[in-house]
Amino acid sequence: MKLDGNSSLTIQGHDMRVVLVTDVYPPARMGGAAIYNVNLAECLVRMGIQVDVFCAGSWAEGPSHFNGITTDTRNGVRVHRIHLNWRRAPAPFDYLYDNATLAPVFRQLLRQCQPDVVHVNSVRTLSARVVEEAKRMGLPVVLHLHEFRFLCPLQNLVRKDGSICDRPASAWGCQSCVLAGSKALLWTGCLL
Repeated sequence: MKLDGNSSLTIQGHDMRVVLVTDVYPPARMGGAAIYNVNLAECLVRMGIQVDVFCAGSWAEGPSHFNGITTDTRNGVRVHRIHLNWRRAPAPFDYLYDNATLAPVFRQLLRQCQPDVVHVNSVRTLSARVVEEAKRMGLPVVLHLHEFRFLCPLQNLVRKDGSICDRPASAWGCQSCVLAGSKALLWTGCLL
């Protein structure tokens, strides 16, 4: 890896390529991690690094679970928006964590982009499947934890009553926290 005379980073004779994976990217809603990703992507582009972003496009629209990909360019960053309707997934809540439908989609995008590294910032909308597919292809993966998504379905280790969760509970403990106050949880109490 070296910086060439044009100030672009090269690895073994070719310009470095990075894929950033995040849940949203402008012009979608913005929060702390999204702002971080925009700043990182645009900074890398200014350094001469080719950057592709994988993010969710529409997330709750469309006739089927997977509704295609659109690609646009924002400030030199190529953005691949994966359009999903998570409610139409075979198992909606399971697919938030492990979306088997997206495995071939990720493989195709990774082959197309040919990144030197995959930098995962959020798997909230696309599931952790992108990590698995990148590893299967022998690509280095950097997992940047902006939240507690892998430990907490609410992402912040704060229970719905506002108390701090000091460790992941049992699967039922986590589910009852997520469903706190919902009719689904109240109905299960009638069955027990």
